[in-house]
Amino acid sequence: MTRSVRRPGAGWAVAATFAALAFPPGPAAAQVAPAVRLETPPWAAHLEAVSRPAAPMVGLAVALPTGSGADPADRPGLGRLAAEAVVAEVEARLGAGEVEGRASVAPDRTVITFLVRPEQAAATLTALGEIGFGTGPSTATVADVRNRRAGVLRFELDSPLREVGVERRALLFGAGDPRTRPPGGTLAVVETAGDAEIEAARRMLFTAGDARVVVVGRVEAAGALTIAAQAPPVSTPSVSADNTSADTAAASPGAPAVADAAAPSPPGGTTSAGPAWTTPDRRIVVREV
Repeated sequence: MTRSVRRPGAGWAVAATFAALAFPPGPAAAQVAPAVRLETPPWAAHLEAVSRPAAPMVGLAVALPTGSGADPADRPGLGRLAAEAVVAEVEARLGAGEVEGRASVAPDRTVITFLVRPEQAAATLTALGEIGFGTGPSTATVADVRNRRAGVLRFELDSPLREVGVERRALLFGAGDPRTRPPGGTLAVVETAGDAEIEAARRMLFTAGDARVVVVGRVEAAGALTIAAQAPPVSTPSVSADNTSADTAAASPGAPAVADAAAPSPPGGTTSAGPAWTTPDRRIVVREV
């Protein structure tokens, strides 16, 4: 069976993170529990809920537009420490085994993901908002994450694969580019990173109003805008009597070019020049997959 994955806008390919949730409906699909209702968090710019009624778990992804490129040039890895500490604090607050989180930090973005039971989805978003965008993790959690991260870096010392990564980034981006720094930092930085430095990095990453949230699973959201209804119709090229399509004719020398059809606007209108699902205000988007 072949599955196709449709990507949301803004360049965020977070839907691939939840490939494991793409369970086909089974015989018991008609007996699944009601969907969990979610609202756009006050700290998020956008929430997209992808409904999977038969999925036993819910995947959450929070994409932030700031990454390791914001670390000080001589202190790489602070953002990674901050993001992992926030994830660890959320896991600790909700209880062992209740939520599984992960932080992925790239030079230009940070993606926080969680895998939870449907009834824990709203509580996970609330905890992330209070910790990531509010009080921050506890000093004990920061110390634990710092020690674990240092252990990983000690294990990777003199690793050929790590050296290849350093050389690859240097060749791709050139000397001095922020993207050449190791996103995970260095052992020297991680071992000496102070709580104040990590707190400053957290505030740099978690800025309210910039986050985009994707939720996949047995969920629903109020005031939904359906992406399928906004997609421009796909027209079949007309074929003339000599079997020459309109596209072929337009590509011929001297033939007039065919203008692209404008994508329809979402209900209520939009001033955005982006994809059909992009709106200037904070909007909840729901898709049935």
